[in-house]
Amino acid sequence: MPAGKTTDCLYILLQYINHYIFYQFFRLASYNLDAEKDLTAATSDGASVMVKFGGLAPFLLQLCFSHGIHLGVCDILYRAKEHQPGDTISPGGDSSGEEDDHEEEEEDENGAEVRAELHEAITKVRKISKIFRRSPKKNEVLQKYVKEERGEELSLMLDSKTRWNSLLAMVERYLKIQRSVAKALIDLEVNIVISEEEVGLLSSLATALQSVEMASKELAKRTCTLLTAEGTFNFLISTLENLETAISGDLLCSLKDRIGKRRQVAVISLLRYLHNPKSLEASSALTSEFKLSTKKEVITLAKNLLSRLFHATLEDEGSAEESNQVSMQCCILS
Repeated sequence: MPAGKTTDCLYILLQYINHYIFYQFFRLASYNLDAEKDLTAATSDGASVMVKFGGLAPFLLQLCFSHGIHLGVCDILYRAKEHQPGDTISPGGDSSGEEDDHEEEEEDENGAEVRAELHEAITKVRKISKIFRRSPKKNEVLQKYVKEERGEELSLMLDSKTRWNSLLAMVERYLKIQRSVAKALIDLEVNIVISEEEVGLLSSLATALQSVEMASKELAKRTCTLLTAEGTFNFLISTLENLETAISGDLLCSLKDRIGKRRQVAVISLLRYLHNPKSLEASSALTSEFKLSTKKEVITLAKNLLSRLFHATLEDEGSAEESNQVSMQCCILS
């Protein structure tokens, strides 16, 4: 894109962001609410307009941890597919009979690709899944062996590129009935073989993603708080470290980066201090990866919140004990 057009696009984007922020504050004013005096914090995903909004807003902005985990997983599992010069990208939306499978093929051709070392194994699993999902007769052959092995019918699944947990579900289901699948492919004379090495890669991928999925479900609970989220991150990090595989190591680095950028260090430190005053001094696997504020910084935040939200005036001089009591009052009242 020429430099002039790039500048124009950036200018339009900045104008949009400014108008969006002004509109949000105008809506608050229509309800007789003051953003500085009446709002403690807000939550949002990581869209650039919301990050800009949080930087200009007088209150705290907490970005969504679940969205951060999703981005961290996608950073490792998927990569943008490179198109050669002259390649055409056909529009989506096939209205033919097997709509879901055709949509998946469209994504295979034009969407994101799985990382290189997993690409061949995942591609084979997708092909196998499509074979049995498209043909009821072929699926009957598979289900005969599945019933003999597991005592119930279990169909293969197909993933969606927009949902990494669907990739996990597809791999888990294949690993669960892989022996039955191999027998059915032999009967159908289909020459698709997944080697033991590829099965090992799929197994390590599923094990790593299972811990990430568990963490995502914990974060999605209505009872989840910033404190319980810290415990979830501690569990996730320690689990991925113990796996000691290539995929778990890459996921660990990516998730640490995404989570670290979304943590409100001072707020979390204040909550941890109020929950247990000794927590800031104790060392743990989490605090070694994600820094906590000092006690002085925590007290400063508590004073600022109290003075901003409750219009209280605090003396700069005072004992540490009095400052601690002030921070405690601030948390209770907010």
